[in-house]
Amino acid sequence: MKSEAIELRYEGIEPRIRKGQKWKPDQQALIRAVAHDIRSTLASMSIGAETLAAMPGPPPQKVRQTAQVVVEQAQHISRLLDDMVAVVSDRVEDDYTNVVEVNEVIWEAAQQLWKMSRQRAVKLDILPSPDSVVVRGKRSYLIQAVRGCLEYGLVNLPERSEINISVKARPRPSGAGAVEVIVEYVSAVQDPELPRNSYAPAWEQVTMLAVRRIIGAHKGDVAVLGDGHDGVRVLLPQYQAMGVKQMPRPAPVPGSSLDDAASAVA
Repeated sequence: MKSEAIELRYEGIEPRIRKGQKWKPDQQALIRAVAHDIRSTLASMSIGAETLAAMPGPPPQKVRQTAQVVVEQAQHISRLLDDMVAVVSDRVEDDYTNVVEVNEVIWEAAQQLWKMSRQRAVKLDILPSPDSVVVRGKRSYLIQAVRGCLEYGLVNLPERSEINISVKARPRPSGAGAVEVIVEYVSAVQDPELPRNSYAPAWEQVTMLAVRRIIGAHKGDVAVLGDGHDGVRVLLPQYQAMGVKQMPRPAPVPGSSLDDAASAVA
């Protein structure tokens, strides 16, 4: 899988945002309202599928498989709706004042995609910073951006591959440093032309544009990894908080390298 495609697929859309061609407020409100209604419907579908699969007695194999597909696709579409709203909404662009712990962001993003990683047999290897690493921003948006980078890899990587997520602080002698989040895709198949899902390019374009827009609104930057590595590098301005102490390590995400449950996909 070549992540250079991340930069190429949305070239036709991003310049419109750079030129200030924004959606009108009533159009944004309509998209948010429609997205909310669709999410509600998807939630009902997921609950119905999970209830069907959990009925007393062993359900037929086809029922379990169908329920799993319904739940997975409903979650995927719901995340795609979040990305679409982020692309068109002015609410993403704000003067953020809240302080967000980046270690918590990557853990939550991975937690939201844990089931997907198990189903696709792709291991999430999470390497948080040992110290507190904070930025100014909106926690839910930052989780959404990291989640988009993870989902890109989960959909495109073959079974038994790995996604490494790490957080590092990059101090600068001249002032505030940067927080670096690296999402590296390690394919189990040494073939640059891996098969891709037929629906992937369309949602990738929306998702990766949402990642760019969210990180840009946080005065950060997104780039593909180089030097023979495949993945995404996110840079965010570090918030220099006084008296910030070392963060206690969060509880392990089931299925990550910090949990023995990962052996199920090893």
